[in-house]
Amino acid sequence: MKIKTQELTGVALDWVVAKCEGYEVGVITREDMLSMQLAEETDPVRIARVKDLFANADAATPAFVFKDGWKSDSNSALAAKTGWGRMEFSTRWSQGGQIIEREKINLAFNGDQWWASYDHPEHVVRERAAACGNTPLIAAMRCYVASKLGDEVDIPEELLK
Repeated sequence: MKIKTQELTGVALDWVVAKCEGYEVGVITREDMLSMQLAEETDPVRIARVKDLFANADAATPAFVFKDGWKSDSNSALAAKTGWGRMEFSTRWSQGGQIIEREKINLAFNGDQWWASYDHPEHVVRERAAACGNTPLIAAMRCYVASKLGDEVDIPEELLK
């Protein structure tokens, strides 16, 4: 499904940033995660705990995941069992901040929202890009995606549910 880069938020934005970073990306639902967590579990107490944990999660909200090259710090149980983990570029400075620094993305606050701009001749789609957002990380990640993929991107429909 096509969506404007400027409208990307949350999981969808993080998914596209991971794609720009060269990770193999896909989508896994919370139900799939629960199945994976319980696949080899035999202890009834642990099974009950895991089911309780996932019962409170929004089942319709998918988690974006990727393989190869990253050890999860936010979902280590999932990563340990499956090799998959979740990145949160638009909310974690430890992840998005590295891109801002490496790509030299400029940030400014105009009183209402954050603006990010980018002037980098090595990018194929655009040498210059700009984007805004409610936080500096959202603005910067939108700007980064626009520079790599343009003003519209294709994402799995599940990421918008």
